[in-house]
Amino acid sequence: MLNEKSVAAEFGEENSITEYISGDTVQVKAEAQDNGAKVELVCGTQKAEGIQSAEGEFSIHRENPQIKVKVTARDGKTTDEKVINLKKAVYLSDLTYEPGATVGYGEIQKDKSSSGKALRLADDLGEPVTFKKGIGTHAESVIEYNITGKEYEKLEGYAGVDYAQYNAEYGSVQFQIFVDGEKKFDSGVMLQKTSMKKVDLKIKGASRITLKALAGENNWNDHADWADMKLLSEFQEQAINEFTQTIQRPEHGTITSSVEGTKLTQGSTVTYTFAPEEGYRLKSAAINEALINPENGIYTIESVERDITVTAEFEKIPVPKYTVIFDSNGGSKVENQIVQEHERVTRPADPVRNGYTFGGWYQDSSMTVSWNFEANQISADTTIYAKWKKDVIPSPVKVNKITLNKKSVNLAVKDSVKISAIVLPANAQNKAVEWTSSNSKVAVVDSTGKVSAKGAGEAIITATAKDGSMVKDQCRVKVGYRITYKLNKGTNAPANPSIYISDQLIKLKKPSRKGYYFSGWYKDRKFKKKITRISGGTKGNQTVYAKWSRVKTEKVNNLELAGKKKGKLKVRFQKVSKASGYQIVYAANKKFKKSKKIDVTRTSKTISKLKKGIYYVKVRAYKKDSKNAKVYGKYSIVKSIRIK
Repeated sequence: MLNEKSVAAEFGEENSITEYISGDTVQVKAEAQDNGAKVELVCGTQKAEGIQSAEGEFSIHRENPQIKVKVTARDGKTTDEKVINLKKAVYLSDLTYEPGATVGYGEIQKDKSSSGKALRLADDLGEPVTFKKGIGTHAESVIEYNITGKEYEKLEGYAGVDYAQYNAEYGSVQFQIFVDGEKKFDSGVMLQKTSMKKVDLKIKGASRITLKALAGENNWNDHADWADMKLLSEFQEQAINEFTQTIQRPEHGTITSSVEGTKLTQGSTVTYTFAPEEGYRLKSAAINEALINPENGIYTIESVERDITVTAEFEKIPVPKYTVIFDSNGGSKVENQIVQEHERVTRPADPVRNGYTFGGWYQDSSMTVSWNFEANQISADTTIYAKWKKDVIPSPVKVNKITLNKKSVNLAVKDSVKISAIVLPANAQNKAVEWTSSNSKVAVVDSTGKVSAKGAGEAIITATAKDGSMVKDQCRVKVGYRITYKLNKGTNAPANPSIYISDQLIKLKKPSRKGYYFSGWYKDRKFKKKITRISGGTKGNQTVYAKWSRVKTEKVNNLELAGKKKGKLKVRFQKVSKASGYQIVYAANKKFKKSKKIDVTRTSKTISKLKKGIYYVKVRAYKKDSKNAKVYGKYSIVKSIRIK
């Protein structure tokens, strides 16, 4: 929600709104609905921020006539952004019209109708639209405004007979607008039920505007409304400053700017790249003597607001030395070696171990990749492992692979699932596994692999071989929340999940119900809060309610038959609002025995190849419900015709 001194606005489902202000500055105060949220107001390079609320006065320029409102939740994860688009306008009702204005009855009213009530005009559906600003008068009426030297660009608003006269017997007005004596708008004669007409005129350089409300057929009930009439003008141009960039030329490296030359424009973005010579690295970098930390040698200033001096220092990269440790794995000790980067380690004498045969040196503790003393180079501290083969006692067959039947599971609290483990090789001496959970507050697992969900979050279920091989496999368990669907006699969509994870976005699918339209999902049984999705970050069990509206198919009226051409019957009837189609039934007898049916989508149909005789015809409309099934209305009256 946004509250401010010059623009009163509240955001609903929209991400942007348009408001009108009379000057080039606006005082804005924004308040977040969530406690502890960060609020930011941004207008070009101007910015105000705060916790829970932010307030500031902003200069509005024609280059960027909008204010962005950003709210970040206290957890830093959830954000909401809205935009207020601003237009500079002055309402005619806030100006003084020229002396000599005329009105056919009563007085000229500001911000109310001729009868002293709210300004209301009919829309295209005949419904009233209320306006807070405007001029109410009565035909015949002439109102003139002097706008000399005001630099207005446009005149916008609506004209029409006030809605208070909608059901009156009389009421007719012709609206005209003259700009410097030249007629620029003519509504034609508008009656009491005529929908309002939009006024949108370019008036740049104009000096005088004249509003005329002329009587139509007579001057009874001629309540004329000039609603929401306003004069629009441009905001002030933004002054742009220039700043100087100075780049030091360091030794053993370069600094380059994304902007050529020495001039920078205020508010612009500039990126500096720090590139060392081969064998050197960036030691330090500074902007205006303040140290910076370029990422991968790149540093960006998003908005330039002052002169910039860039400096840097590069240093030679020293050749590193690394320690090579020989892990003899229970054999005799082998001394460590110190080796320069990209050099090879010297092969030591083979270690010895009682009861074992030395099997060579390996790169990894699992003894899968042997160490090549002629080819392998050192690039980090390294451990080389001795491999042994037991001489006499054969080693028991160890587990070398565990595969779980599930790699990831989503559960709701109190749900459970059974996970099974396949242990290989088949002849392993001990195939038992130990089940563990990384977070017992989220999920626990018993000795059989049954996982039970305890609370929202994420846990890793691990099955580890008990034979000491440390072979294991894992399943990621995410525990979320349950979704309860109150279908109100409907049938749920198969794609709608019964549970959801907090970091997932769930788009709710449409259910179906015979004979009904689906009117949306709601968060309450009174259908006040509509919902289409469960957003990422939502927590807690959710209940959604399906709202339905019965499919009502009206009766077909005005059935007409024509049979002037031989063997042909033309059927016409009145259109039923929002009908999906129609069913024409015809027969050669009144009881419609052996009748024929034709489905059509239009309101007329010619039936050919008919035999001579009298034919009886009736028609009914149908609409399709949420199951895509036809819902028929009542048949029209039966009509007959003789076919030649």
